[in-house]
Amino acid sequence: MSICCCKTHTNLRVSTDEKFEEGNNISYMIRCCECGGKYGMLWEGTIYSYKNENDIIKKPIRYISKGLRFEVLKRQGWKCNICGVHLKYSKKHQLGEKVAHMDHVHPFSHWRTYEGVDINESSNLQALCPECNLKKNKKEIN
Repeated sequence: MSICCCKTHTNLRVSTDEKFEEGNNISYMIRCCECGGKYGMLWEGTIYSYKNENDIIKKPIRYISKGLRFEVLKRQGWKCNICGVHLKYSKKHQLGEKVAHMDHVHPFSHWRTYEGVDINESSNLQALCPECNLKKNKKEIN
């Protein structure tokens, strides 16, 4: 259930008369049916809500650069943060037993509740072996 800007109404509508075009992309304003307040934007089938009227919340991309991946592995001593097995950077590398998986301590799927600056920042990342990463799933484990 989505709640409008005044936090009292739940009936929202796409305002087709408020259409924004940027290149080939088209987005529409979403407003409350009862008070007319701004809730957010509909862009490519996804609704983005406003924190406040001028600040739209955009879902971050799940991208971890090679440099950040290396930094996290180096910080952990090239070991899985849960079981301690020795990790390697990729399949091409000889050293290490298993290929490292980059994991979000605060789950990426819960990005809206992340307190930090960027959900992909180094302090929210850990290297895990494939088995530990699959066991962890969406739990928050440090």
